[in-house]
Amino acid sequence: MPKRIDPSLVAEIERIATLADKVHLALVGQEMAGLTDEEFGLNQAIELLDHEGRATLLAVMILGRGDNGTDFERFLQDMRERGESLGVGYISGKAPLAEYLRNGIAILRNKGRA
Repeated sequence: MPKRIDPSLVAEIERIATLADKVHLALVGQEMAGLTDEEFGLNQAIELLDHEGRATLLAVMILGRGDNGTDFERFLQDMRERGESLGVGYISGKAPLAEYLRNGIAILRNKGRA
């Protein structure tokens, strides 16, 4: 049976999803130069993740996007191999990031993985 994701990492991914929602709301209908406080918070939260945390975040995002199947272990392995090359801007720029993360966590919870 695949290992469960650390509950503290799941909580951090959920927090990042909330930050992504705030970024989206702050930018709706606006063109802004520089980072908003919300974008800064989101980028900082992602930046503070270690390699495994960032790889997991990316794997959850891909799973939640729903266009690449449901093989979370494959996504996680791929992101472990490529995770460092995918920067904060790549991750935080995915729209709708919050939806992808919440969908991915929901799928993992349904499978008993989160």
